[in-house]
Amino acid sequence: MPTLVIKAIDNDSRLAPLAALLETPWQVRIADHGNGDAFAAALADADAVISMNWRPDFPPAPRLR
Repeated sequence: MPTLVIKAIDNDSRLAPLAALLETPWQVRIADHGNGDAFAAALADADAVISMNWRPDFPPAPRLR
């Protein structure tokens, strides 16, 4: 199952219906970019990310499509 990472700061009510709108099952993970190790682990497994911004110092996300 593909993994979608949503940054915790961007996880607001606008994204709540997202899972129901997807036609295929996704694992949705909420990741706090302030917790470096947990955020890096989430990005390492992510197939997609929802983020309102992306900084050059964020860890690699090699599986993004």
